[in-house]
Amino acid sequence: MGVWVSVLALTMAALAQDPAIDDGAEPPVALEEPAAPAVSPIQSHATDLNLAAQEQARSGSTTPSKGHVALSALAGLLVAGPDLSTRDAGAGVVALCAWSDAAGDSAALGVAIATAEWALSDRSLDGNGFSELGDPTQPAALADSVAMGQALLALHSSTGDPVWLAQAQATAGFVASRFLSGGPGFASESALGAERPVSRAENRDTVVFMSTLGRRTGEPRWSGMARHGLAWLRASPDADGATADAARAVELRPPHLVVVGPTDDLATQALYGAARALPLEHRWLEWRDPQVWLNSPSAVPVPLVGPPTVWLCDGMDCGEPLRTVDDVTNLGAVIGDSPLAQGDTAAE
Repeated sequence: MGVWVSVLALTMAALAQDPAIDDGAEPPVALEEPAAPAVSPIQSHATDLNLAAQEQARSGSTTPSKGHVALSALAGLLVAGPDLSTRDAGAGVVALCAWSDAAGDSAALGVAIATAEWALSDRSLDGNGFSELGDPTQPAALADSVAMGQALLALHSSTGDPVWLAQAQATAGFVASRFLSGGPGFASESALGAERPVSRAENRDTVVFMSTLGRRTGEPRWSGMARHGLAWLRASPDADGATADAARAVELRPPHLVVVGPTDDLATQALYGAARALPLEHRWLEWRDPQVWLNSPSAVPVPLVGPPTVWLCDGMDCGEPLRTVDDVTNLGAVIGDSPLAQGDTAAE
């Protein structure tokens, strides 16, 4: 019961932070795009591991140099301590979750969970957003909270645990309360001032985070925040591709896989693992435990009684029930070449 009280408290706190959005206001001053920070060793290994995870999901195998070596190097660098940056922690968690999904690697998922728990303990601001050092007296950076927000969403997808989704909502509430720029877009820093820097790359990442969170929770506030960031991106030329990436994230309609069954049931766990391993570029993976209503944010009408089942849904329509691991695995071949498998961008 204590876990569900925490989920509800985090969710309500996030939604209670409700600053006004004025998309009709003058856009913030177009300051020069901040220079991109140098790619850290953790981010480099995370990129390698993400690519290896994609190969693993598509083919079922990968070369050690592309997978296990990158995993070993990344896990070795993700040692909680004063030198681990919040952004590196977020990037590492996302990559570890991707590899765990594709390869069924529970040890990688364990490292991801431990890293996120460290960030929540050591880099969190009042249990909501994040900063580089977790110091509430210093200005916070948008990129820190967005990186960890994406990490929390990755953990929610990999584990099915609603606590991660609730924490992602708390982070989104922090972003909304601290980084709205006064016009369309999100500022890069939380410090008050007339000319806070506004980054196209950071707004793109914020749009991706908010739009994904909006789909997962069914909460229109987060989808509205995504459109808010996209409005600012559309106000200037798309030389870097950030606007196109953000627009695709807002319009995305990924395959929605709903796994129904108790989270402590081995058969349901096997079905969820098979759904995680499907070679889909984008997915919306939801675990509905019939005994717990709090982890069922979507309104898709699927039966909550009967044996463990996976449903492939598009909007409010779902296909035939899938009740074996082979059925779920074969689903990858059925939808692998369809537009929906890659994230159809038709209006939701």
